[in-house]
Amino acid sequence: MKISRLKEEEPNITLRFIQIKSNEYEIEIVNCSKVEVYDLSFEFDNPNLRIHPKTINDIGFFKNGISYIGVGQIYRNKFLERESTSNDVINNNPYIVFEMTYYKQPKHMNNSYPTKKTIQFDLRM
Repeated sequence: MKISRLKEEEPNITLRFIQIKSNEYEIEIVNCSKVEVYDLSFEFDNPNLRIHPKTINDIGFFKNGISYIGVGQIYRNKFLERESTSNDVINNNPYIVFEMTYYKQPKHMNNSYPTKKTIQFDLRM
C-alpha cells in the first residue's frame, strides 16, 4: 500500500503527437501525475531541426522550459508540418529524441531531486 501511494506522489510528464490534419501534428505535454511539476526543461539531439516554418528551439516552452505544471495541466503547440520538414532530413535521421528533466518541488529547494525521462519519436509516421 505504501509503495503504491509513494508512486502516486511521483511526478509524471507525458509527451505525444496529436494529428490535426493528414500532414499536420501538434505536440502535447501533460502532467499525468497527482502532484505539481516544477522546472520542466528539455534537451534535444537535434534542436535546429526544422519542424514547421520554425525549429524546435523556436517553440517557447521547449526553449525556455516550463516553471510550473499543475495536476492534469496540458500544453499544446503546433509541432510538425510534413511539407516543411525536408524528406532528406527525415530519411537521414528519422528520430527526434526529447530528454525532459523536472522536479516534484522547485529545484532550488533542499532535497529537490530531478526526474529524467527520454522519449524518442519517429518522424516517418
